[in-house]
Amino acid sequence: LFEKASGGDEVFQIFRLDLATKTVTAISDPKERASAPSWNRKGNRIVYTTTTIDRNHASRVPMTKLLMQDPLQAGSAKIIATFEGGRWFNFRFSPDDQSLVFSEYISANESQIWTMRIASGEKRRVTTETKAGTVPISYGAVRFSRDGTKLFTTSDRDSEYHRLVMIDLASAKETVLTPTLRHDVSDFAISTKARRI
Repeated sequence: LFEKASGGDEVFQIFRLDLATKTVTAISDPKERASAPSWNRKGNRIVYTTTTIDRNHASRVPMTKLLMQDPLQAGSAKIIATFEGGRWFNFRFSPDDQSLVFSEYISANESQIWTMRIASGEKRRVTTETKAGTVPISYGAVRFSRDGTKLFTTSDRDSEYHRLVMIDLASAKETVLTPTLRHDVSDFAISTKARRI
């Protein structure tokens, strides 16, 4: 799978390339901007978001659709949730493929982390909502732990740097995994068996 826009319009679409025949097939709606897809653990489903492009009414608040699809089956995309605005990113499956974790971008200095049960659409905010007079927290990309009880992400809580942290889903407690680094953790990857990060 890959993303491509046309003529610099930044309206990215998702395409499937058949490696044997070199045939390219569009799998997302050409009238909407699609995000990069995320695969489930079994490798038979993807999730991605789309946002309607309304060039005639730029002031309208966009709606974000979250879709799940078998990328080998044309027309199999199903909307599993909708969100107000275009600030929802980084959707990732849980190890059992029953939940998603994702980020809500609020500003360059603030974001929130949420989870959602796929079957019911029930959403839960994991991080604490910023209150007036408190310092906002910025989080980076987020991933589940191998057992699905914790999250890995980066956070600038109590620091001038983005540090790698682990968040317990039951208590929302953050544990810093890189306390001695004096620079940002810009990205991280988890091994296939989720034994190394």
